[in-house]
Amino acid sequence: YRRQWDKTLVPPEMVKPTTGTTGRFWQMNLPEGWKNVPAEVNKLLLQGMKEGETVVTVTLSGTAYSFNLVERKGTNTSTGNVVALRAPMRSSE
Repeated sequence: YRRQWDKTLVPPEMVKPTTGTTGRFWQMNLPEGWKNVPAEVNKLLLQGMKEGETVVTVTLSGTAYSFNLVERKGTNTSTGNVVALRAPMRSSE
């Protein structure tokens, strides 16, 4: 058996629920793959999600970023670069 990314190609007896793929951190899709956001950013994103915010703005190392929690996109407000986000499967609480 070789890992299948299309669930319709997986034999029913081998289908398992997803567990822990994103742990407790928000992740961003960078050219080298999915990476956890820095811990201080993660804390702010989790807080924003808990409070029902749509957009969380963070300044990190002098650069401002805007994270849209609904559209799951992170934007560097200086360059306009946009990355996809994925939420953690579990919060840290």
